[in-house]
Amino acid sequence: MSTFPVAIACVADEDTVLGLKLAGIQKAAIINDASEARQKIIEFAEDQEVAVLIISEEIAAKNEELINSLLERPFPIIIEIPSSKGRIEKEHDTLKELVKRAVGIELNI
Repeated sequence: MSTFPVAIACVADEDTVLGLKLAGIQKAAIINDASEARQKIIEFAEDQEVAVLIISEEIAAKNEELINSLLERPFPIIIEIPSSKGRIEKEHDTLKELVKRAVGIELNI
């Protein structure tokens, strides 16, 4: 019997990480520079327990090539959220497209 990943991890600025830790997320990294972010993203992506990886938009934008390569994998599911500084204006995948990519079927809602 195989086990599925169940943990949620976060790579973001200090305020965002602290808020998510208050919500119960235990695997989290406060990031201060782009190279540190890349290392932590890779570390969490290779962790077999991590099902969802939450990354702030600002950090994701600085690691776009890495994020795009991780989107090809079934796990972890990558979710970008605004940082404490606010939302970055860019074209986003709709929730419908994220579900289709994660589940493999298109939902008509």
